Amino acid sequence: MTAATMDTETAKAIQYAEKLLDAAITVVGAARVVLNENGARDPKVVGLTLLCRSISNFRAAILLVQQRHVMEARALVRCLYENLLWMGALSERGLAFVLDMVADEAFSRKALGELALKMSSKHGVDVGVPIASLCAA
Repeated sequence: MTAATMDTETAKAIQYAEKLLDAAITVVGAARVVLNENGARDPKVVGLTLLCRSISNFRAAILLVQQRHVMEARALVRCLYENLLWMGALSERGLAFVLDMVADEAFSRKALGELALKMSSKHGVDVGVPIASLCAA
């Protein structure tokens, strides 16, 4: 959608969004993070990563609005709200929140792996081929 085919309010909103985007990019450019013993788990690194992810999602949402893909843009904006909540928790709890994030990710991976094993073992039984016979082959 070009500026000529877009209504005035949308054009103003996109201009403002681009100013916000420029401000966020300036913040990332000015960031000076020195890695410490926490490495990528340092709250400053995680915060900067969340900001970069937000910038990417925000930029994509602007493009989607310009192309009149409003529902898809809304999905990305929901991700921005999630990032904002994470940044708030990160600001309040720092490294403790990062460690909780890491533990939650490990739990999710383990649960997904267990589910995959359970489903694949059921599939073997469903088709009449015992898993043990597949392993012996």
